[in-house]
Amino acid sequence: MTTRYAWLAVFTTGFILYGSLVPFHWYAGAAANPVTYLLSRWATPAQTTAGFVANVALYLPLGLCIALALGRSITVTRRVVIAGVASSLLCISVELVQVYDWGRQSTLTDVYLNVAGGVLGALLVPLLPVRVQQPRGNLRQPLVLALLASFLVIELYPFIPSLNVSWYDDALTSLWRHPHIHDAIFVRALLHWLLAAALLGHLFRRRDGLISLALLAAGVFVGQIVMQDTWLSISEWSAAALALGLYAGLAGTASRHRAMILVCVLVAGQTYLAWLDPTVLSHGSMIAALEDRDLVAGLRRLVAAFYTVGGTFWLLSRTGLVMHRASAVLAVMLVGIALITLAFGSVPPDPSAPLLAILCALGFGLAARRRTQQANAAPT
Repeated sequence: MTTRYAWLAVFTTGFILYGSLVPFHWYAGAAANPVTYLLSRWATPAQTTAGFVANVALYLPLGLCIALALGRSITVTRRVVIAGVASSLLCISVELVQVYDWGRQSTLTDVYLNVAGGVLGALLVPLLPVRVQQPRGNLRQPLVLALLASFLVIELYPFIPSLNVSWYDDALTSLWRHPHIHDAIFVRALLHWLLAAALLGHLFRRRDGLISLALLAAGVFVGQIVMQDTWLSISEWSAAALALGLYAGLAGTASRHRAMILVCVLVAGQTYLAWLDPTVLSHGSMIAALEDRDLVAGLRRLVAAFYTVGGTFWLLSRTGLVMHRASAVLAVMLVGIALITLAFGSVPPDPSAPLLAILCALGFGLAARRRTQQANAAPT
C-alpha cells in the first residue's frame, strides 16, 4: 500500500464530509426511519446538469486515491471494486445523515452518481504515468505539509461547494469583468505561489515539482470556481502564472541559492506590502478580530501569517542556517517590517500573529529534525 495516497484518501474523505454536511442544521422531524425515507427516493428528484457533474466529480478523487493507495500489487478489477464499495458506504452514510439536515435533499440519485465517480476515479489509475502511480520524494516533513495545507486554506476556505451553474458563470466572468490588476493582491499572490512552488519542488524532484505545481494551480482554479465565498481574480492568477515561470527559471540553480533568492523576494514583497498597507502587521489585524469575537477571522489571519512567516523560516533553514539562527534572522526581518509599519501607519504593530507563526514553525521544524534524527539512527 502507498502510504501517501492512503493519507490523501483520508483527507479527501474529510473534505467530502465537510462539503456535504457543513453547515448542518438539525431537523428532527424529517423522517422516523431514514433508511426507508432514502429508499423511497430512488429516482427523485431529477438531477440537474450541475448536480450530475458535481456529484461525479466530488467522489472521483476519492476513488483515484483509494486505487493509488492500493498499489499495483492487486488487479485493476479489485481496485475498482474496493473503491466502489468504499464510495458507496461513504455516500450512503452521508445521505442518511442529510435526512436530518434542514435545507438538503437526501436521495439515492446522489448515491448512483457518487459511486460512479468513485469507480471512474479507480478506472483512471492505469492511465496515469508510472511516476504518479509510484511517486518518489520524501513526504515525511511536517512543516512543509503544514505550510501547503495553510496555502489551501488561504485559497479555498470555507470549502463549501456550490451546485449553482450561474455561480460558475459569475466566477469565470469575474476574471475579465474587472481586468484591473491590484498591486497589493498581485504581490501577495506572487509570494504565496512562489512559496508553494518551492514547497512542492522540495517534496518532489525538479520535473515532478513543476508538474505538481501545475496540478495544484489547476485544482485551486477549479476550486475557486465551485467554492462559495471564493472568487477568481485576474490579479492573483496573473501572479500565479508569473510565479510558475519564475520558479521554472530558478529550477536549475542550486537549492541553497534558490532558497536565498526566494527569501529575498519574500522579504522584499512583505516590505512593499507593509509600506503599501500599514495594517499588514498592525493592531487592526488579529487582536481586533479576536476582540470582536470573530474567531474565524482571527484564525484565518493566523493561518496566513503562519504561511508567510513559517515559509520564510523554512526557506532560511534551506539556506544552511541552523534552527536558532534562522529564527534570529527571521525575528530581525519582522522587526524591520514592523518599523516600516510604524513609519507609515498610525497604529502600533501587533506582533501576536507573527510570533505565534514563528512558534508554530519552530514546533514543526523541531518535529522534522527529530524525525530525521530517528531515521538516521535507525539500523540499516
